[in-house]
Amino acid sequence: MIASYAPGNDTRNQLVRDCEAARVHQLARSRCLSFFRVAARIGGLLLVGFLPVFATSLAAQDVLSLPSYAPVVDEIGALADSQKQAITAKLRAFEDTYGAQVAVVVVASTKPEPIEDYANRLANTWKLGRKGIGDGVLMIVARDDRQVRVEVSRALEGALPDLAVKRVLAEVVIPPLKNGDLLGAIDVGVDALLYQMASEEKGQVSKPPSKLERFISAHPRQTAWAGGIVGGATFILLMGVALARMGHGIAIIFLCVAAVMAVITGRQYHLNSVEPLLGLTLFFGAFFLWGVVSLILFGRKSSPTVAAGQASSGQDMEPPLRETDMSSPSSAGSDDAKAHRSGGGGDYAGGGATDRW
Repeated sequence: MIASYAPGNDTRNQLVRDCEAARVHQLARSRCLSFFRVAARIGGLLLVGFLPVFATSLAAQDVLSLPSYAPVVDEIGALADSQKQAITAKLRAFEDTYGAQVAVVVVASTKPEPIEDYANRLANTWKLGRKGIGDGVLMIVARDDRQVRVEVSRALEGALPDLAVKRVLAEVVIPPLKNGDLLGAIDVGVDALLYQMASEEKGQVSKPPSKLERFISAHPRQTAWAGGIVGGATFILLMGVALARMGHGIAIIFLCVAAVMAVITGRQYHLNSVEPLLGLTLFFGAFFLWGVVSLILFGRKSSPTVAAGQASSGQDMEPPLRETDMSSPSSAGSDDAKAHRSGGGGDYAGGGATDRW
């Protein structure tokens, strides 16, 4: 008779531990594989997403460098110095009269960029037109590409709509270019563009700023402080006298508020060093001091005759009637500061036209 095998407790425990260890190992292996699968998918998505960025950056390394600003830039030596000076004088005279800024650029080619992209990049880099107005126009002639482009800023898209620019190119600029007359094409093209802007009915090409406007634009900080001091002093002077005439109770309330605001704004200026906070601190402090002085000098007093009559009748004294015809300070506005200098203007969003010859 053969005895049956029955494992002991130690053997059964060992088998249970081995099975548990195998299960944990299998679970860890499955989780590791899942992690690597998710990581691979994320990496693939990132690679696909960044491929256009890499391609764009590689393409950007091949774009042409931009020339420095000048009213007339000739990178191929097609124009003589006297010819460039004549065109420059014409553009400067128009800028002095109407304010809009026009530039002409002659290059051999804009490749690998399209001429539209090159013109837009150059115009936005130069920022043709006055700061705050943005009235600028850029004319580019690419000789070897046989293309010409006129880039118009947003501010002048009303004076130079795309249809008008396309017509100028097709009817005025392209015929001389087909005959090999580069100077003639630029000369008549510039004349046509300037005439179109100058004759615009709605006056999109504005007059140059006055001397006062130029001073304000050149000294904005000093102008702001001067205006604030004059306006604030006038308001404080009149308001202080008015409060003193209205009565001690109302005046004291206003003065307490001014003192609290002076302390608050002064504390904030001490922490942040922001100039407007300094101006507010000076305003509230000066208002408080002048209010106290006005209350002492111009405070309302009772009439002696009325006071004597009220005392004899046993009635409380009443103050005299208030003055109702009091003037209030009027606010004055100042014209907008308009800069008139190169390199501070236009916003170019692709307006204009391109043509071939």
